[in-house]
Amino acid sequence: MHDVPTLDQIRRAPKVLLHDHLDGGVRPRTVLELAEQTGYDALPTSDVDETEKWFAAACEAGSLEEYLERFVHTVGVMQTPDAISRVAAECAEDLAADGVVYAEVRYAPELSTQRGLSLDEVVEAMLDGFRRGAAEAERAGHRIRVGVLLCAMVIFINRDQGYGLLRQLCDGCFVAAVLLLGAGVLRYVANQGAFDVLGYGLQSVFHLHVPGASIGNARDQETMETYRARKAKKRKSPAGMLFAGLVWLALSTVLLILFEVSA
Repeated sequence: MHDVPTLDQIRRAPKVLLHDHLDGGVRPRTVLELAEQTGYDALPTSDVDETEKWFAAACEAGSLEEYLERFVHTVGVMQTPDAISRVAAECAEDLAADGVVYAEVRYAPELSTQRGLSLDEVVEAMLDGFRRGAAEAERAGHRIRVGVLLCAMVIFINRDQGYGLLRQLCDGCFVAAVLLLGAGVLRYVANQGAFDVLGYGLQSVFHLHVPGASIGNARDQETMETYRARKAKKRKSPAGMLFAGLVWLALSTVLLILFEVSA
């Protein structure tokens, strides 16, 4: 029978978190301090312990509506670059302290534009906070890498923002198409043996100049013909990459047409 791991063992085990809400994990003390700094006065209490209990109660209420109501208040205090950056930094530190080594944290930048911040300013503040939090976590002996999942909420997007978002999607799809098609073409060229001479030459140089590299290694006597035959068995079809690239190219073309028509 296996022993049940302790809480400390679970916390120290390296973990990957692929979906976390930035506005759903703000420290209660931070909420109160940011509320005071930004003039937010809609919280039910100014006591840290009571605030923590108030947030925790929503998690056990069994009502999604009541649970989501708490997000109004965390978002309410995330309306300045400093506040957003602090929340992001503390998010990275808290996750790292729990043993998370890689996290993807989602947030809708539109939620932090109530006091005039632009979407770019919100995103920059988030990125700055995650960088600072990861650096602070590393100084504390915990390494973490944080990725950002940016959410676009239709109810907040005005006409100009819609154009910008559509153009960004178009550019992103086109870049993906170019990368995939380029990789597919390179794989096809490689399958024809275009890089075999270079590969064989590098292998030979490695065996000649790296001490001990050729000891007991049959490849140090490998001929060009046997090298090509060995590589031929490992070649992979470029069809998947080329097909995916064409799909992304078609999608970017459709988005470009929609952008031009909308503009």
